[in-house]
Amino acid sequence: MKKLITLSVLTLVFSLGYAQKRNVITAYNYGIKQGNTRYADAKKAIDEAINHVDTKEDEKAWYYRGIIYQKIAESDKAEHMKLHESPWEEAVLSYKNSIKFQDKSGRFAKDAITQLNYIRVTCFNDGIKLFEEKDYINAAKKFTLSSEIGNLPEINFNEDVVYYNTALSYERANNLEAAKIQYKLSAENNYEPVGCIRRIADITLKEGDTAAYVTILQDGIAQIADNQILMLLLIDHYSNANQLDIALDYLNKVIEIDPTNKVYHYAKGTFYDKKDNVEGAFEAYNKAIELDPEYFDAIFNMGALFFNKGADLNNQANDIPPQEVDAYNAMREKALEEFIKSTEYFERALEINPTDMYCMKQLKQIYFQLRGKPGYSEKIKEMDELIHKAEETEN
Repeated sequence: MKKLITLSVLTLVFSLGYAQKRNVITAYNYGIKQGNTRYADAKKAIDEAINHVDTKEDEKAWYYRGIIYQKIAESDKAEHMKLHESPWEEAVLSYKNSIKFQDKSGRFAKDAITQLNYIRVTCFNDGIKLFEEKDYINAAKKFTLSSEIGNLPEINFNEDVVYYNTALSYERANNLEAAKIQYKLSAENNYEPVGCIRRIADITLKEGDTAAYVTILQDGIAQIADNQILMLLLIDHYSNANQLDIALDYLNKVIEIDPTNKVYHYAKGTFYDKKDNVEGAFEAYNKAIELDPEYFDAIFNMGALFFNKGADLNNQANDIPPQEVDAYNAMREKALEEFIKSTEYFERALEINPTDMYCMKQLKQIYFQLRGKPGYSEKIKEMDELIHKAEETEN
């Protein structure tokens, strides 16, 4: 009796194992064999097979499952679309397991690698289409799956832009934490590292963490050789915070990298201006003008420097007691000398930009201070006419 029971158990185990192998064949016939699209039946059969002890580590079963789920993913029929919410992911999982459980011949594993590479490219291209359609969250999912496949040792290839695209998609979808992770991956893979660090920093600043914003930029500067943009962001940050000494430190570093950039020298002049360092501002503006003799902003600000100096001397003259006529006249003459220097720059600025109303009015004001000297009364009239014509043109 015991022998009969043992024999019946063995027969049952054998029949169950055989049934699972038949499920693999059934899945093939329903969902893979040319012309057959009974994907629901194929899915049911193959899912049973990969969950059974006899076929859960079968290379062919997992490969067939990958094919079936891939076909489900590629189908545009409503009945197939509702079979699984993430068929691409299931196909990838199946192909990975086919590789994992490959036999010595590796026949199905080789085909699985080919299919994975196909899915990698397909998902990347689908991600681009979804992004263009502004379906950002699904675009991010497609790009993510593409990069995950590319990171497999059997594939070991990704499009350079994949992490950046993923990050941008997550950012547009307002999933900022995921975006920061992907921007970091893009930077680590040397795709737009400066741009990626900038995006991470910008997102962090929008989240209200100013200290982390500064740290991210400083770390980026330490890691990346071509870091002018990151330095400029810090310069802007410290300038807005009125921490001009720190801003100047970074600006001097940028000037060392690009000494012929007129804008950097002009910016340096504005910082010295704010610090009331007239000598430093003069030197910086003068350097900017040397680099570009037609640089309106630098020429205008140079004129303003001399005008302000003249105004200060004028104020000092007005503070001198009335009885000290000689001292007053000497101080007043020094003021007029500065005003004359100022006119030279403002007149140059107006030649460069003949329609600049502020420049015209500034010159009229200076000419008024100089009205006691020969020729300046006529210049006031000429400037009045220019201002009148300019106002008529504006109206």
